[in-house]
Amino acid sequence: MELCRVDVLRPPPASPPVNDVTVSGVGHAGDILNLFATNTPEWGVTDVGRVLGISKSHAHRLLSSLNALGLLERQPRNRRYRLGWRWLSVAAVLMETNPLVTNAVPVIRELQEQLDVTGRLSVWDRDGVISLQPGRDPVLTRDTFGDCMPVSNVLLAGRSRTAIRGSTDILTSALTRSSGDLDERLTHVRTGGLIGDPDHGQCRSYCLAAPVIDTDGGVIAALSVHLPTRRWEPQKLHLMRALRTAATRLSANAT
Repeated sequence: MELCRVDVLRPPPASPPVNDVTVSGVGHAGDILNLFATNTPEWGVTDVGRVLGISKSHAHRLLSSLNALGLLERQPRNRRYRLGWRWLSVAAVLMETNPLVTNAVPVIRELQEQLDVTGRLSVWDRDGVISLQPGRDPVLTRDTFGDCMPVSNVLLAGRSRTAIRGSTDILTSALTRSSGDLDERLTHVRTGGLIGDPDHGQCRSYCLAAPVIDTDGGVIAALSVHLPTRRWEPQKLHLMRALRTAATRLSANAT
């Protein structure tokens, strides 16, 4: 009770204003985390400073701070940094509390059991795509944009025109590997339409993707099924109906 009385009589001081230094520090921390990838899992102070164009001392402070938070781990053998275990804790919280993820898991499992396919929920991640595929190994994958054109087209439909115009490589990939007009495809997706693999005749597998749409009408994810190409023609009506129903269910509970 005493603590409550003090809080009422003497409110805590206002938070310091956000300034350029603070924003810059957060931005540089984010830039550091973006450096870690499958082919570059370790980074040293000198390399981080060189790549990001910041001083070695500033890079050291940022790396040390991220290490203290558990987001990075310093390796004793070479004094370089790797992603820390804290990310697994953060991922576990997201998997258990994010409405899109929690609702997608049973929907995807039902699709997989009903249709004997691989089901995925995919979201945009900067210059790539993160996919969740329950019951598969690995459960999470990260692919480059364009690896699966139906999924890429669906996710592109969730971007603003400005973002699309600024994504030259993505736009070029979408245009060169897909037939037809890009704007027409994106409009088709935004109204709930499905996108199939335009190159399925040359591939061993076929991908069919549907948009997950939020209450504001925006495309926030792609729900897709992947199956052998030979099964597509005889089963396409059943597959399309099942995927459209699943995407509608997921859209209704996505947020």
